Amino acid sequence: MALTGEGRYFGNVRNALPFLLLFVVRPASAQDTVPDTLGTDSARVVGLNKLCFKYSDLDPDKGLGYGRRALALAQRIGFPEGEAQSHGYIGYCLTRKSAFDSAQAAYERSIALYDRLKDPCGAAGMWYNVGLNHQMLQQEAQALEIFLRVLKTEEKCPTQQQRSTRLYAIGSVYANMQRYKEALPYYQEAIALDSAAHDTTRLAKEHVAIANAYSGTGRLEEALASHDRSVKYSLAIGDSLTVAYVHYNVSKILASKGDLPAAVERAELSYNLLVRLKRAAESAHAAINLANLYSKADRAKEADTAARHALHIADSLGLVSDRIYAMLAVATAKEGQGDASAALAWYKRYVHALEQSNTEERDRQLNEMTTRFETEKKEKALEASRLLETAARAETEHQRTLKFAYLGGAALLGVLLVLFIARFRSKRRAAEELERVNAEVLRQKDRAEESERAKDRFLANVSHEIRTPLNAIMGFTGLLLHEHRDERTTRYLTNIREAGDNLLVVINDVLDLSRIEAGRLQLVKEPFDLHRTVRLCAEILQHRAEEQGNTFTTNVAWDVPQWVMGDSARVLQVLLNLAGNALKFTQGGTVGVGVRMGAAGIRFTVRDNGIGIPKEKLPDIFDRFTQVDVNDQRKYGGTGLGLSIVKELVDLHKGNIHVHSAHGQGTTFTVDLPLVGSPAPAIASQRAVSTGNGSLASRTILVAEDNDMNALVTTETLRRYYPAAQTVVVRTGQEALDHMVADTDHDIALVLMDVQMPVMDGMTATRRIRAINGDAARVPIIALTASVLPSDLSRCLDAGMDACVPKPFKADELLRAIGQVTGDSGAPAGIGFDVHDPNVALYHWLVPQRLKALRTALAQDDAIEVRNIVHALRPQLIERDRATFDEPTARLLRDKDPQWKPNAQALVELVQTTLT
Repeated sequence: MALTGEGRYFGNVRNALPFLLLFVVRPASAQDTVPDTLGTDSARVVGLNKLCFKYSDLDPDKGLGYGRRALALAQRIGFPEGEAQSHGYIGYCLTRKSAFDSAQAAYERSIALYDRLKDPCGAAGMWYNVGLNHQMLQQEAQALEIFLRVLKTEEKCPTQQQRSTRLYAIGSVYANMQRYKEALPYYQEAIALDSAAHDTTRLAKEHVAIANAYSGTGRLEEALASHDRSVKYSLAIGDSLTVAYVHYNVSKILASKGDLPAAVERAELSYNLLVRLKRAAESAHAAINLANLYSKADRAKEADTAARHALHIADSLGLVSDRIYAMLAVATAKEGQGDASAALAWYKRYVHALEQSNTEERDRQLNEMTTRFETEKKEKALEASRLLETAARAETEHQRTLKFAYLGGAALLGVLLVLFIARFRSKRRAAEELERVNAEVLRQKDRAEESERAKDRFLANVSHEIRTPLNAIMGFTGLLLHEHRDERTTRYLTNIREAGDNLLVVINDVLDLSRIEAGRLQLVKEPFDLHRTVRLCAEILQHRAEEQGNTFTTNVAWDVPQWVMGDSARVLQVLLNLAGNALKFTQGGTVGVGVRMGAAGIRFTVRDNGIGIPKEKLPDIFDRFTQVDVNDQRKYGGTGLGLSIVKELVDLHKGNIHVHSAHGQGTTFTVDLPLVGSPAPAIASQRAVSTGNGSLASRTILVAEDNDMNALVTTETLRRYYPAAQTVVVRTGQEALDHMVADTDHDIALVLMDVQMPVMDGMTATRRIRAINGDAARVPIIALTASVLPSDLSRCLDAGMDACVPKPFKADELLRAIGQVTGDSGAPAGIGFDVHDPNVALYHWLVPQRLKALRTALAQDDAIEVRNIVHALRPQLIERDRATFDEPTARLLRDKDPQWKPNAQALVELVQTTLT
């Protein structure tokens, strides 16, 4: 007799107590509630269903409450997919309460809904749960038939994520039927799949199951080894239930090897754990095992108590096999106590129950055979009747045909025959042609869909492959701009940076256009701060306007609501494209963005006094790849996609865009968007509160990046703005996870996680980190990703990341994200300057470090090292204050200065005053 992670079996009686899924339910926390401000009702249904499943093992009644709330909401809003899911989750909670009939009814309702939705994959998942219900009721043959059918059905489903679960369930049924050799291949394939996926939760239970199969075939040492691996996995994930199963199974093996004291100790641990976890059916089975071991150890009184407890549970749950073997355990205990009469009475009850069970099984089989025989008999009689009726009709028709033949003559019969054959051939040709046309249409449709998917994959891959090296190019360029001070180098580096910015604009335009063409660009509908969006547009473009000698202004009318309902990112994209386009074609002029109320919502106006657009070109400006003049692309740059994307975005909003322009007099774009005012969201007042763990000073920043160049860019950027922090670089998500698990001193304050890495990707690593017990699970994680598709960024956040910074990134973008998740902006305390000013930032990062090295060289009387440090320090000091530092540094760089030491000491004191 053995307990497994998904079932149990003993003797010749088939008996199973499965889980529905291989998951460990984590303890409840303050984050388990579903806020009323969740975006949509359908999202609330999904959230409530997740909570229903989460509490199904810890508190099934509480889980049922969440499931019924989800069901009521899904029915009220007409959300059939959510309704089907809710019935399934409710059935799961009822199974955990051992309410098998009610669970079966819930699963049947879910299956009916999935059939109505024509979703065979969803229905297959519910059929799997029906099979588990049969297994809970010890109906192994029915369960096996259902499991095999589900496995075959799901081979045609888009995802195979549950395949290991299905294989595991089939193996458990074979094991419960003592067909261990047939169970082993299913267990082994399930373990191989979950090992590749690093799914510790499933591996813990699968090693219990395969250990029991090894025991069934007499391979006890292999069984003990598998049990040891299961305990390691179970302790890693905090799964007390599986640990209880392992203690039970090891007790059986130890007893078979003759180590009775150790077997009793393991059996007691298993029984106590199952009672504490409120697993009634499993604790009954464990109590029977404990009673039998107590009897063998001459502890008859304790055996009697344990057996009676098992009998009580079996009676209350209707577990026939457990009831029979609990009676046998009581009889054995009474015999051990010397109460022969009581022992005889219990043996008689046991034998009677066993015979009754066997009789009921035989009666059931006899009834099935009788029913099948009667059914077949009726079907054969009905078939014979149909044949006789058909024959009679055929005879009547034959007589009528002969009559017409005699009356019409042979000639008429020949004509009719020819016409019939011709008509038949015509219909057959038409049917064949229609079939051919339909097949061709399907082929063309498949080719078109495959072409669309290939284009999407190509664009996504090209974007990723371009952004990855571009991140290194732009990152190193930014770092070099801080280091080099001569005019020519600065000019060259600035040109490289501007070229990289232009290339990034082209990549973004192409991706946006691709998503719009495919109809997959969806607008988000949520409250956002419109005034802040306009300010952000100004902040982004202000520096560019100043470089071109333009004046950039914004004006928001007093009656424009601050909070509106819509997609803030796409509204900002419209403003940036229009205002950026205006700046591109304006030199030494004015560009203004105005916002006011309009008849159809909110009206945005972007006005400039630049070169303008000729009247004959106005109808074509929203066409793709269109420039006003063929020389504009060479002179001003760009792809000719910006205004086309603006038009598409405005159309998505169901808004309007108009342009008024005259050549040489400027241009005005007017955009009307149907945005309506919205109350400020409840969380708006809390956005300024830091979600991080405080300052990064003297802490560790973990950088997970497999590309050496990008890793160097990231670490150098961090070292510049967080000089006191230690940076650790790892190459895979597995290494990042290992560092977080080993960080028992809580020294890691931030993780910068690449998404695509070998061995384990960034999203998988993040999910594993969030599953760690303790403070390590709450360390802020920022995604550094070369993918900018909204679906990919959303997957990062769903995996547990706190923010996303797309590659290539700028230093201020990274600092802003770090400040949002940690509360640390990177500016050192006591220094009032803008970290985005490279000259000031460079001075305050580099000079303190070199000043410290200068003091050390002075203390060691190392004149050569002093000269080298002053040579490296001189460019920053001259740029800071030439009048003060030109002569003192030049003096120290002259050959054989006899007063070098006092002169160097004076320079140290002079530099120190600029820092304090």
